[in-house]
Amino acid sequence: MSQLLTTLMRNTLKTLVESNGFDRVLQQVNITSASKGRISAEMVVTEGSTNFSGRLHGGMTATIVDQLSSLALTAALVTDSEQREQHFAKVNSVSLDLSVQFLSGVQLGDTLLIEANTLKCGKNIAFLSVDIYNKKSNQLVANGKHTKYLLNK
Repeated sequence: MSQLLTTLMRNTLKTLVESNGFDRVLQQVNITSASKGRISAEMVVTEGSTNFSGRLHGGMTATIVDQLSSLALTAALVTDSEQREQHFAKVNSVSLDLSVQFLSGVQLGDTLLIEANTLKCGKNIAFLSVDIYNKKSNQLVANGKHTKYLLNK
């Protein structure tokens, strides 16, 4: 089911990016694989995702943590039949807490490796994490934690 789940998560991200909302800033993110509770992705840092210094903008980093961890949660909760039947997957949840540690700068043109994981998913609360690496140096550049409340699990 991993290939089906990867396709479903790619389609879900594509739907978010094409919605004309804030999520369109994630258009450079490419999901490389998905498995139960886990998303792997890559992104090339483009001019539209940098600050005035030509480095990855902190707000973009926080958005990556927010949305990719939410997709990892979706990947944790989607059923096998939903993987086969749906074009878009959604989990109704709201953020309770989101934090990002910025460990190293990322330059325009660098490629990011993103690993998002569902650490624990209870009846009402989910705990998620995201690690972002510089692909060239394999250096951890940011780490994010995300806690979500599940509205109707």
